[in-house]
Amino acid sequence: MTDKHVFSLYTALHQKFGAELQSNLQCKATLVVLSHALEDEVIENQLSPVIFAAFQDIRYYKGEHSRYDQLRATSRAVQIFGRSLSAGTAWEDDWFVVVNEPRFKAVLACREIESETTQPLRESQRPFLGIWSYNPEVVDFACQVLAEHSEAKVARAVEEVIAAPSQSVEQLHYVDRLSNRLLREMEQSNLKALEQISNNTQLLSELEQQTTILENARLQTEYERDSLHVELRRLYDELTHSQTLMTQAVIEKARMTNNRSASVMLLEQLRQHLETPTSTTDHDIKALDLLARLKTVLQIG
Repeated sequence: MTDKHVFSLYTALHQKFGAELQSNLQCKATLVVLSHALEDEVIENQLSPVIFAAFQDIRYYKGEHSRYDQLRATSRAVQIFGRSLSAGTAWEDDWFVVVNEPRFKAVLACREIESETTQPLRESQRPFLGIWSYNPEVVDFACQVLAEHSEAKVARAVEEVIAAPSQSVEQLHYVDRLSNRLLREMEQSNLKALEQISNNTQLLSELEQQTTILENARLQTEYERDSLHVELRRLYDELTHSQTLMTQAVIEKARMTNNRSASVMLLEQLRQHLETPTSTTDHDIKALDLLARLKTVLQIG
């Protein structure tokens, strides 16, 4: 029996069949499509297979719970593996879906690998190495290996389905149906991808237009800012000049007020001096001095 703590169906199949099985690198998004295609083939055609499926963690199974309720409605047995889903067995790296029915046998078995890129990956980009086979011998062997990790009633269902004669014509029919289903899925994915590319191209064009508008707005803003700066500088110079003129006017007014007071005082002194009857040389000199001072105050040449 394979060690339950390190069990890997992918590894077990390669150890058994070697180069007969070709491994392909696939991302999680592709595995979801392949797994759903297998499951939908069973549901839509009301097949009665034994089904084994591995979910790395219970949180992944919760999103598929209703789908597996539909599978249980017609299947002989459904065994789900995964952390917190099955006792004892660790399935941290495996992803598989095995469908075994006399009319239709298929296996998808994958093992997660480390990404070669250092960039963080989205959930849908997680890389797996996987094998896909319709070979009855491969499918039967996978079921026998998995039965060793299952309940007794599941193991009995595996024995029954393996003992039943394979119906090769029906097998080809369902393989053909499944291939067409996958082609439709691929075409839909391609159409969605093309639509997304078209939308992204449109968004890029709109972004470039917005960038051009923003750049023009930036240039216009810079021009208006420079023009405003020039205008503010002109207004500042005019204001400074006006303040200088106002200051000069205030000073001139104060000077004229002082001169007026001085001239009034000198005129009064001259009048009083001239009305004095005394006429001497000193008297005349005093009058001339007052007159000269008055002329100076009045700025008379």
